[in-house]
Amino acid sequence: MNNQDELLIVVDSNDKVLGFLPRSEVHEKKLLHRTVAISVYNNKGEILMQKRTSKMDNNPSKWSNASGGHVTKGKEYDEVANKEIAEELGISPKLTLIKKMFINDPMHNTMTSIYKTQSNGPFNFNREEIDEIKFFSKQDLKTIEDQLTGSAKTVLHLQGMI
Repeated sequence: MNNQDELLIVVDSNDKVLGFLPRSEVHEKKLLHRTVAISVYNNKGEILMQKRTSKMDNNPSKWSNASGGHVTKGKEYDEVANKEIAEELGISPKLTLIKKMFINDPMHNTMTSIYKTQSNGPFNFNREEIDEIKFFSKQDLKTIEDQLTGSAKTVLHLQGMI
C-alpha cells in the first residue's frame, strides 16, 4: 500500500537532520524520523478519527488521528500537514501547530508536529487508506481505546481527550 522506497527524513532528538533513508529501512530499524498528526474537531468539541484500512503497512484496521503522514526528503512539516489533510479528508482548513514532540509507539519512533483544526465537513476521505471516519466525544473514545494506534493515544492524551 505505502511506498517503501520513499526517502524519510531521519533526525536526532533535537530534530537535526541526520540523513535520508527508505521508509522500509527506517521502520525496520525504528529510526527517529519526521511525521505530522492532525486533529480535527467539530463544533460540538468531538474529535474526528480515521479507521485505517487492513492494507496499511503499519497499524492496519486501527483507529488513528484524523490525518497524518511522513515528512519526506525535500518537504517541511507544514507543507506535509496541509497536503495530507487535503489528500486524506478532502478539506483544506487553516491548521494550528499545537506542539512538536517525540513519540515512541510500538511501530516507530517519530518527531511529530501535531496540528489541530475545526471542521464539520463534508469530508471526501481517501478510501484506499481509510475504511471509516467518525467523530468521537471524550466519553466515546473510551470504548475504542484498545483499538487506537500508539501515536493516536499520545496525541489524544496531549489534548486531554483520553
